[in-house]
Amino acid sequence: MKKHISFLLLLVLFAVVPFQSYTMDFGLFLDDSTRLSSVEGASFFQKDKFSLWFNTERGKHLSFSMQGSYTYAIGHPYFFDLDHFYLDGEFPEAIGSSSLLNLNLGRFIFSDFSGNILDHNVDGLRLELNYPKVIFTLSAGYTGLLFKESSSVILSKADSSDSSRGDILFAPPRLIGAVEILFPELFARQDLVISFLAQQDFRGEDEIVAEGEVNEILGKGGKLHSQYYGLGLSGPLSSSLFHDCYFYLESGKTLSYMTDSSSGTGYSYEYTLLLSYLFGHGLRYYMKGDHFSTIEFNFLFSSGDEDYSSFIEGNTADHAGSFVPISRPDLGLVFSPQLGNIFSAELSFSTKPLAKKGYKSLENLQTILKTTAFFRPTTGPISEGGIDASSDSLYLGTEIDTIINFRPFSDLGISLAAGLFIPNNGSGRAFLETDREIEALARLDFSFSF
Repeated sequence: MKKHISFLLLLVLFAVVPFQSYTMDFGLFLDDSTRLSSVEGASFFQKDKFSLWFNTERGKHLSFSMQGSYTYAIGHPYFFDLDHFYLDGEFPEAIGSSSLLNLNLGRFIFSDFSGNILDHNVDGLRLELNYPKVIFTLSAGYTGLLFKESSSVILSKADSSDSSRGDILFAPPRLIGAVEILFPELFARQDLVISFLAQQDFRGEDEIVAEGEVNEILGKGGKLHSQYYGLGLSGPLSSSLFHDCYFYLESGKTLSYMTDSSSGTGYSYEYTLLLSYLFGHGLRYYMKGDHFSTIEFNFLFSSGDEDYSSFIEGNTADHAGSFVPISRPDLGLVFSPQLGNIFSAELSFSTKPLAKKGYKSLENLQTILKTTAFFRPTTGPISEGGIDASSDSLYLGTEIDTIINFRPFSDLGISLAAGLFIPNNGSGRAFLETDREIEALARLDFSFSF
């Protein structure tokens, strides 16, 4: 059924794009990533991705963009994907003389204003209405037509089980909707944003554990529906210092394994209230001079719950308090846990050491040094393994990353990154020393477009 829906989506989008266009452009991307890692033993991994992109415009208001890719990776001989495929429209004075309407229809990246709840491809629609003092954005998308290899949407035990099954091709079927209101430079050059985002689990009843079930059913979990109420503020604090802060309150329901409410004895699966939160703050200081140097500090806190027997759907009490985002952000090069019972403090410094020194070909050489300390708000589980179940330590460890980015030409990019994660597995440890040791990773990325 999903294959037929995907095909119909392609036909609809092709039908609305005129074949005779005023402008047309296309090209190829080649991306190579090579990685050496000591995580869970020494390992080598290489991935090559070839992407063909195509853009066309029709008049002043409509354009069409698509990109398909072929990926070869060790352990995964081949993988074809449709990276993006959308119609883009820009209509001045669409609703009122001072408005501008932007339209996206098809497969595109759907992101909340912080990027920590959702930053992921979807198939859907986005409408953005721009006024001088306020911008309204309405978005809706579906994840069930994406291939699971390109998806990080894992919110439930059923999602996690499907990711390892060979007979499952597509990502979890979730419908996502969002409303966002942005007030540019509302006061003191500060941008204020208010948002509401919700996701609905569309799994069939035969794919989930029935409420009242006593025994665990391998590979099955419950439905997880969630809503996110967000508030953000960003802008300059001085000519060189900028900030952004945000807060989200999450509500919803999740499957819990707890005392049977009808009898008061024994345990069974029941749905319970999910109420959690996420907040963060970032500061960026741009140093005056010729090296384009920046000092940046980022703090992120996602609530947890000690009444959890496992990280996903592990609640055993009347209320669940561990934060559950829709997609998974990257927190570190080596250690990158899922949000939920995690908070981190990151300090980084970046510079272009040879900028304006007369070395024309080396002006775009950038170096980044970053250190991140990881903690957990409660003694409950996190998404990563190796936690000492008897430990009450909240400090998890520290990661140090070094990154060198170099772009000698506009169509050639090279990046070399190395990271070291030092877990807290000594005295007063959070990790078992036998399960989590010092971990290192080195990665070389190469990209070329033509």
